[in-house]
Amino acid sequence: MPADPEYTDLFSEILDFFQETFRIAGQQNMKREQIVVDPGIGFGKKLDHNLKIIRNLSFLNELGAPILVGPSRKSFIEKITGLPASERLEGTAAAAGVCIQQGAHILRVHDVQFFRRYCDVMDAILSHEP
Repeated sequence: MPADPEYTDLFSEILDFFQETFRIAGQQNMKREQIVVDPGIGFGKKLDHNLKIIRNLSFLNELGAPILVGPSRKSFIEKITGLPASERLEGTAAAAGVCIQQGAHILRVHDVQFFRRYCDVMDAILSHEP
């Protein structure tokens, strides 16, 4: 990972990366519906990059693939709260909630039972019609 990552246009560069990935996968006869995209929260990104990606995660919808996000216990939460990994459940939940609202299909988390229940409630709130 780069020590001091810089992006000219964060969202365009991520989209370009996935478009190239789809192209290479297609050359290997992999079907697009077999691909899940993960913007890589915490990998080669600064705090500001991670927050922008989470806040605008829906930008990945144009790729037409399920979106996976792994905000669980990431260091960006430590940078905000100052808490060690074992105490980042609330920060992970906040990030997960925004990811769900922004269209995440899959969450990669440590606290599976907690997030299963959390997602059930989020899904009911977001999809419930009176």
